[in-house]
Amino acid sequence: MSLVSAPAGINTGGLDVRMPADSWALIANLQEVGGQDGYDVAIATLGWMKREHYMALPKDWARPTIPVADVGSGPTGASFSLRDLAQVYALNKDRCPVKSYAAQFALLRMEAARAGWVDRSTQTEIVLVEPLHDVSALRTLAQDLEALRHKIDQVRSLGYLIPLIAEHVLRTKGHYWSTEQADIYTGHYRDIYEACLLPEFEDYLPPDLLYHQALHWTGPSRQMQVLLAQLQIPRLPGPLKTMASDPPASMDLISATAKCIKALRIGMKRKLSATYDFELIKSVAAAAEKDPFKYHKSYFLYGVDPPTKDELATLRKAMEAAANMGPLSQWA
Repeated sequence: MSLVSAPAGINTGGLDVRMPADSWALIANLQEVGGQDGYDVAIATLGWMKREHYMALPKDWARPTIPVADVGSGPTGASFSLRDLAQVYALNKDRCPVKSYAAQFALLRMEAARAGWVDRSTQTEIVLVEPLHDVSALRTLAQDLEALRHKIDQVRSLGYLIPLIAEHVLRTKGHYWSTEQADIYTGHYRDIYEACLLPEFEDYLPPDLLYHQALHWTGPSRQMQVLLAQLQIPRLPGPLKTMASDPPASMDLISATAKCIKALRIGMKRKLSATYDFELIKSVAAAAEKDPFKYHKSYFLYGVDPPTKDELATLRKAMEAAANMGPLSQWA
């Protein structure tokens, strides 16, 4: 086994030591982890991505950020040069965690870039790297398209919609993805894309790559901005428009209780309202529907302000009022 010196970026503290390349890779991983905070709420919520799997763009990337209302539009897609698309594709093939899916993975990232998802002002999982030889990058794309020709239309929709669907899962379930609950999370994604009449999503990539690794870099802030900007635009599927007001997971109790109150018979509602603060519960539930991102526990990931002190105090009172009602099944 050949021994090599420490690669660039590893601080050996002056040690002149040679080790196998695999050992240096582990050391690099250790240093990367060591350079992070001991606890990072963003990582705990969104999941940790190895830097080697970050979205790669060529250093000479000069595309301006696409306006949020134009993400996913035909004119936006047509505005990208073949050179830029080929670079994104070729640079990201080696960044797929599972090499047997490298072509599909890279094509999805390329289509997400072409849809207009890149916004380096808010996205921390994008790295700028040396561009490949342009002709080589183009040949790589052209050669791989032969095997991917039947997926071109499919991946165009995926590149636009997966970040929007992922945001809803993050907001309402707490995370983009959970390996320990893979079946449950796959079901959440399936429910949404089937509602959007997109039943072919699942066969493109394995769930972990499709829902987590490939487009994780797009991030909650950009996802929210695009969603809110497109609520009146026809290309955004109707179910995603309807679900835009779904409250965050932390508000489940209040939201479910408010729905239960609404469903009560008039006589029962009048009788119970003397004991339970229905109006408080309903008002807080309505506030969370009006601005679900503000009430998310990780609101800062969306780049929005949290509830005020008064709003938090009201929220706590509403939580207590909802909890005091006991199991909702008794009111069904």
